[in-house]
Amino acid sequence: MSLSSRDLVLGRIRGALNARGDADVIALKQRISSPPRWTRPAFDGDDVARFVQKAKANLSSVEFVATLADVGNAVNAILQFQGTPRDVSIAPGLAHVAWPEHWTVNFGTGRPVEHVAITDATAGIAETGSVVMCSEAGRPGGLNFLPELHVAVLHKADIVHHLEDIWPKIRALPVWPRAVNIISAPSRTADVAQIVVRPAHGPKSLHIIIVEAEQ
Repeated sequence: MSLSSRDLVLGRIRGALNARGDADVIALKQRISSPPRWTRPAFDGDDVARFVQKAKANLSSVEFVATLADVGNAVNAILQFQGTPRDVSIAPGLAHVAWPEHWTVNFGTGRPVEHVAITDATAGIAETGSVVMCSEAGRPGGLNFLPELHVAVLHKADIVHHLEDIWPKIRALPVWPRAVNIISAPSRTADVAQIVVRPAHGPKSLHIIIVEAEQ
C-alpha cells in the first residue's frame, strides 16, 4: 500500500470515529450516571449486621470503636494479647491519627517483613462481608498483602448493600485508584490434599475495625 493510499484509509477511519465521537461520549456519560440495574441477590435486615455476620463467616474478626482516634488502642490490645512486636506499617492516609507513642511506625509502602499493617478501606460490602481497598498514594496496595496481620479500618457509613454499590463511591474519589482490591477473608488455600493452610499468598489474619462515628 502506497503512503497516499494508507493516509486515505486512515483518514476515512478517523473521520468515521470523529463523526460518532460526541454521541459515544454522551452515551458513556449517561450509562455511568444511570447504570442499568441487573438482578441482584435479595436479602433483608441491617447492612452493618449482615456485613459483620458474613465477615466472621469468612474467618475475619470484627470489632467496633467509637471514633478513628480509638483505633490505636484497639490494635494495641490485639498486639499485646498476641505478643506481636509493635513494629507497624500504617497507610500514609492515616498518619493524622494519634498512634501509641511506644510503637515503631512506618508510614509508607510495605517492607519485606511486615508483622502488622493498618490500612483504611474505601467501602465494605454487606452482601459478602468483604472490604474494598483502593490503592493510591495514601493507601499503598502492598500493605494489604504483606503483613501477617492486616487491620482494615472501615467507617460504618461506608458499608453498602451489594457489590455493585461500591462503584459510585470509587468514582467519587479525588483520584481514580491504580488498583481496586476486594478482600473477603484472610489468605488460605486447600490446594494440596484439601488441607487448609494459612496463609497462602497474603495475611494470616484479617481484623476489621468498624468506626461508628462519621468521617
